[in-house]
Amino acid sequence: MARLVVAATTLTLARGLQQPHALRTLSRLRSAAKDALEQHTERVQTGAGPGAPSPERAAHNKRQQEVFDSAAEFFASPEASPPEVEATLDALAKRICAPSRPEAAFRVLDVGSGTGCLSRRYAAAAAGGADVTGVDLSPEMVKAARAKGGTPTYVVADVVDYAAGYAGDLYDAVVFNACFGNIFDRSAALTAAAKVLAPGGRAVITHPLGAAFVDELHERDASVVPAGLPRTLLDMEELVSEAPLTPAFVEDAVPYFSEFVRD
Repeated sequence: MARLVVAATTLTLARGLQQPHALRTLSRLRSAAKDALEQHTERVQTGAGPGAPSPERAAHNKRQQEVFDSAAEFFASPEASPPEVEATLDALAKRICAPSRPEAAFRVLDVGSGTGCLSRRYAAAAAGGADVTGVDLSPEMVKAARAKGGTPTYVVADVVDYAAGYAGDLYDAVVFNACFGNIFDRSAALTAAAKVLAPGGRAVITHPLGAAFVDELHERDASVVPAGLPRTLLDMEELVSEAPLTPAFVEDAVPYFSEFVRD
């Protein structure tokens, strides 16, 4: 039903935009948005060298690290994952791994992997097992994830920096679970995902508690959660205007699930 609602909304918008005045308005908006994006991207990419974080991104990432280092003990506890959340995570892992094949390990880059609550599930959810790397800004969250065991490899990194220096095998899926609203530059993060995805691979955004919950977190502290989740296909398209990713669908429900396909 959610997919039908999104499709109908997109079709209605497309029909309305056929009017000349609406087309001119949309063109101006897109031009202004592109200019703003280019200026922001320039700020993000300036620093000590190519790909170095801007002072703004560095400050943002430091804030994320401090917040989640201090919260790592809680997120590693059973209190953070009650049975209903555990069941949701199981279902999300199965859905993410649906394209997997018995003859090959399913390669996943888990962004904002935290204590590994989703990272550890891919091996059982994928038809041929999984080769998983988790990246997180918080050393304490990574430490907790490693302590919980399992087969994933965990790295303390920003996904933008990780992708810039990556030279390994391409991934089948890059997953942003319960972290996309925390990211400094969501478009840059999706562009980074595209760099490490195999053709036909998927960039997936999920949240077990839904987009409205992320909006509440944003209202509570925008320094930690500076943005929400894309609620429509148009929102998704605006995030990847400069990246080789195509929005596939969005389910604005609980849990939240949206997906881009690598061109």
